[in-house]
Amino acid sequence: MARVKLPRRKAAHRPVLAAEDAWWLYFALPSFRDKLIFRMGVIWGPRTSEIFGLTVDCWKGDHFESYNTAYEGELRRMKVKTDDSFRTVPVPAELRGMIERWIAEAGTQWD
Repeated sequence: MARVKLPRRKAAHRPVLAAEDAWWLYFALPSFRDKLIFRMGVIWGPRTSEIFGLTVDCWKGDHFESYNTAYEGELRRMKVKTDDSFRTVPVPAELRGMIERWIAEAGTQWD
């Protein structure tokens, strides 16, 4: 197989959302919760299962400790895709206020 030539192929086109369009999308989101999820996804860049696996106990005041995931609507505690997924994620100051507000508004419903 070492002598078999692989066919040439073009690189896949990966569209990128322009910053202006991302802001339009952000401001069009209907709820504070949706805006928080969007910003966490853009700033932090986690897998979707990691964002939806976050609980109040993951929040440490200035960072998240990522150790849960969500799969098919079910929280999976202490279960992540890879060992590298167990990590500490610093949160910028602008996002901290949003997270604290969400925790205050949602209370125990977030966990």
